[in-house]
Amino acid sequence: MCRILLLLLPLVALSTHPTEALPLRYSLGMRTQGHYDFEPGNDYFPGLQAGVSLGGWFRHRAQFQLAFLTNRLEEASGRFIVIEDYYLASGSWHFRPERKFDPYVKVDVGVNHFDSEGLDIPGNPTRVTAISLGTGLSPFPERFALYYDFGYSLNTSSTVMPGVFSLGFRIHLPDGVASHGR
Repeated sequence: MCRILLLLLPLVALSTHPTEALPLRYSLGMRTQGHYDFEPGNDYFPGLQAGVSLGGWFRHRAQFQLAFLTNRLEEASGRFIVIEDYYLASGSWHFRPERKFDPYVKVDVGVNHFDSEGLDIPGNPTRVTAISLGTGLSPFPERFALYYDFGYSLNTSSTVMPGVFSLGFRIHLPDGVASHGR
């Protein structure tokens, strides 16, 4: 993760004039991620995400999100399932970020932790890497976006199918909230 950020740092530095700050747009939202496995239960992982998009030369095409997703709500409904938590960092490239229809590509990296309640689960936590294609629908592109993507998980096992999808929304914070007093 740190290596990815170190690789992106020179691009950010080159994208703006040295005397001006890189314009950033912050967002908050909800996201649900799931697997195409056709088995009932343990399929959907809702959670929160926070993001930032880079302005300047990037024109808010490059976007980064951090998300915490869990199936603890599904487990709380009384179903017996293995509790899973996902900690994800996502990078995406949006082809039309200021338009109502916005296709994008996304890469998720992170970890998946099984809450074993004291049991030893081999390989816990596991790495998560997925590549997705998606589309966003933004009735108000400056403030709000709905999105859906589907993709392929590069880390599969006998319990995790390779097909993944996510559905969510994000709200862009007003410039006054995210400007840090500028």
